[in-house]
Amino acid sequence: MGRYKISIGFLMGAAVLLSILLVCKQEPLPEYHEQEKTEPAIEQALPEMYNYSTDLYEISVPIGWKEVIRDGTTSFVDPATASLLEIGYEPYFPQINMMTSEKAGYNLGESGFTLSEYVRTATDSYKCTYSKDGIAYLEYVYWDFDKVYTITGKYKVENYSAVYDVLIASLESFQHFGEAIPVGWRVLYYEYGNFSVLAKEDWGYAESTDTITFSDPNSGSNISVKVTPTSEDFSGIDQLSFTQDAATGKHDYIQSSYINTGSEIYSVSSYNTNGYTMTEHIYGIASGKYVYWINATIPINCERSNDIQRFIDYFDYNY
Repeated sequence: MGRYKISIGFLMGAAVLLSILLVCKQEPLPEYHEQEKTEPAIEQALPEMYNYSTDLYEISVPIGWKEVIRDGTTSFVDPATASLLEIGYEPYFPQINMMTSEKAGYNLGESGFTLSEYVRTATDSYKCTYSKDGIAYLEYVYWDFDKVYTITGKYKVENYSAVYDVLIASLESFQHFGEAIPVGWRVLYYEYGNFSVLAKEDWGYAESTDTITFSDPNSGSNISVKVTPTSEDFSGIDQLSFTQDAATGKHDYIQSSYINTGSEIYSVSSYNTNGYTMTEHIYGIASGKYVYWINATIPINCERSNDIQRFIDYFDYNY
């Protein structure tokens, strides 16, 4: 079963900053500094920025910040405050889609950091702030189906007024160019069976120990994924017995397509129920550790049939 991965902070990267910064005494987090002020804050104009671009991403960086590349991580250092803007990435892993404030706080706490804010900004991004030993961290995490990007701003808390707005402007300007999660969809990862699915955000959802079920209220479609721990494959299943089992309890069952490669089965059939003709897709996968059965039923000629096909196409396992 896939082990949960966490992208918080590239925590080892903190050593890079600490080697640059002077030791400073512990202070409250920046937001508390702001609450204690009795005079109106003076707005400072942001410094001039330039666009830093690679084949994978682009980001706005303050002019005058020095570029440093170390161990595959690109950083920009402010000579005046020793503040740091750090950009790192790693291969996509579906567990990132299940990030929560509780998980972020736990992982940071294990390394001695204190989480002060966590916000899920979109289906494919979140931001958080945390601190340790007088150093404040602003972290934005973005991902697509190719990469997970972590962009971190680090600064001494006494330099909050000088660099906070600058770092936020850079972090929020970040754009990446991989295959994006489609708008209106979300990725869900399941420890049991070590698999992920791409599902519409408006689909109804239910879960049991070994089965998840989605329902589309707009079309009457239903999708289920059943997981069985086994090393068996489908080489011992013949078409007749498969079709007889699939047709049980269904009227006018007609199979139009059947493929069995031993490791995968794919079947398309139709049947009648309550005056409606339904199309049934059955997709079986034998991974060597689990057998997954995906069953999708949709009204015939349904306009949302492409959504069902996308669900099947993006089903993934064995991370």
